[in-house]
Amino acid sequence: MKLADAYVTVLDGTNPTVMISKSKIVDKPGHDAIESLAKAIYAKRPKVEELNWFLAERRYIFDKVKGKQ
Repeated sequence: MKLADAYVTVLDGTNPTVMISKSKIVDKPGHDAIESLAKAIYAKRPKVEELNWFLAERRYIFDKVKGKQ
């Protein structure tokens, strides 16, 4: 939720790029937004390993963008 609106994807046909707009990062997303995303993820029935990987990637990106690493 912290990064959801911050992703900017550029698909120019040769070099797809994903950038993070630091100004669109939400440090404390609302309860309703979190609950909605949690339900969507639950409906897909991911494996625990997939969830852990997803969360680790997002935490790494968040920390890098915010300058915590």
